[in-house]
Amino acid sequence: MTREYGLTFGKGKKNVRRERLKGKDVIKYRIYDEVNASLKSCSSWQDLCKVLSPKGISLDFVRDSDGSVCGVTFTDNESNVTFAGGKIDHSLSFDSINQLLENAKVIGAAAAEMLLQPHIVPSSSGGGGSSSKDDDDEDKDRDKKNNYIPRKRKR
Repeated sequence: MTREYGLTFGKGKKNVRRERLKGKDVIKYRIYDEVNASLKSCSSWQDLCKVLSPKGISLDFVRDSDGSVCGVTFTDNESNVTFAGGKIDHSLSFDSINQLLENAKVIGAAAAEMLLQPHIVPSSSGGGGSSSKDDDDEDKDRDKKNNYIPRKRKR
């Protein structure tokens, strides 16, 4: 049917024309947009819950028979519609969000470390070399012992 009418499937959720959506798809894409926007400022699941709550979205964990968390669901509180994170988008599955939050913690810890120890300055020069003339002389002596002969460049 898509070929008959010249229709194609959009690539990625970011390229979908939101104004043309209907029914549950409107809710699904609203949750997708709100969760992605909220993740930029969160470093834990608790932070994410706090940020989503005023936006009318609640978050619940799906647990295995042994009690361990194996998934996440998002509910639009206004319409009472619930979607599994992975069914909205793979990037909203429990494992994907958990990895993102773990990375945010690591980055946050590194930033805090930099603030606490301002005397350590990252260098972008990539150096490590010595400016001592003695080191250069050692290199030349080693090259002579190895019979190294530099070649002239052809032009």
